Amino acid sequence: MMSSLQETLNNVNSYESLIEVFGLGYVGFPLAVRLASMGMNVRGVDVDENRVNRLNRNELLETERNLKGSFLSAKTSGRLRITTKPTPSETAKIGIICVPTPIPTKSITSNIHVNSSIKSFLNTCNTGDIIIIESSVEVGTTDSTRTMIEAAGHKVGKNFGLAFCPERIDPQNTRWTLENIPRVVYCSDDTTFKIIKIIYSNVNNSNLIRVSSAKTAEVTKSFENAFRLVNISLVNELAILCDHLQINAREVIDAAATKPFGFMPFYPGAGAGGHCIPKDPRFLLESSKKFGSQFTTIHNALEINSYVPIYISEHVDDIISKNNLTKS
Repeated sequence: MMSSLQETLNNVNSYESLIEVFGLGYVGFPLAVRLASMGMNVRGVDVDENRVNRLNRNELLETERNLKGSFLSAKTSGRLRITTKPTPSETAKIGIICVPTPIPTKSITSNIHVNSSIKSFLNTCNTGDIIIIESSVEVGTTDSTRTMIEAAGHKVGKNFGLAFCPERIDPQNTRWTLENIPRVVYCSDDTTFKIIKIIYSNVNNSNLIRVSSAKTAEVTKSFENAFRLVNISLVNELAILCDHLQINAREVIDAAATKPFGFMPFYPGAGAGGHCIPKDPRFLLESSKKFGSQFTTIHNALEINSYVPIYISEHVDDIISKNNLTKS
């Protein structure tokens, strides 16, 4: 049984530690494959038995085909194993949480999968192990995780490491990839930071920027996506105005983009799509409500984002009606 973070550092330096990646979606799966390909001992953990069975049959999604060679090599070497549950280890364990965080409802919280994964890891870990959260989470989640760890008998920053290193991934982007996107990280202590630098140096050849607190890192992640949401909503409102004025919104944006400072072009569409952009800014909205604030910019952006698909649908119906077309 490991007894200190220094021993964990020694284990990681000698590639003897076990890394368990929780969640084998578009964030966790490439991370697990990359770490295993670089010689680390990795266990990919996913509660979806169908996903696990498909991966154990070497069946990848179409969007994962570019990883197939590395995936098969890592599995054949034994450095990558796929399972539905974490298991105890004789060496240090590092749990990396990459599970989804859904929009909360009356019956579930956004951290339901994060907390479940952390509890699962704590049931099979030892003193000296580390938890890294990559999932986009509510402000205060990392501090709550500290409480969970210490309730299990460990002391964060002394004999157990905790970090928040939010994922930054743009699927199908060939310019900015897992290997070269700078990362932000909060670490509970200096030794944990050294360990994480070693681990992520096997993933990323760019900068690892350490911030002063967990909440700083959590707000940073949500703010990044809020920036995109606000600008997407802004440009979609511009497109609606241009439609009424009977001018080309793309021409307006391209003309504005010739300004060499103070402007970043965004382009209109059917709203902010994907899982993260419409969701993560809500964490800032909910956090601000606790202090009596509304964060009206984000609130309005979310409202606009919800309206744009309705406007487009009505606009298409109007075109069909005016041109005596039929829906098919």
